[in-house]
Amino acid sequence: MAGISINISNVIKASEKINLATRTAVRAKNSIDCVKANIDRNIANRKNISHRLKQVSEQLDTVRSETEKIKKITENAALIYKNTDNKLKKSQNKQVIK
Repeated sequence: MAGISINISNVIKASEKINLATRTAVRAKNSIDCVKANIDRNIANRKNISHRLKQVSEQLDTVRSETEKIKKITENAALIYKNTDNKLKKSQNKQVIK
């Protein structure tokens, strides 16, 4: 598009990094959930450890959710840009031919 050039393939490749971040958040969340499930109840209740682990788990789930949203928005925006750019190029080519 006029004056703007976005490398669509690099945008799509960036989604691989987003996937990696998402998987890392999921693994961390699952590990915390596993630790929380295996802590002795008396220990888990000290200094609110159980609640704090639950909060971290929920925050990691939020990170997962937000990275998935970012990926979808980025990929959709790149596709819209690509389609618009292709339409403009076709339109410009038709004008040059005339």
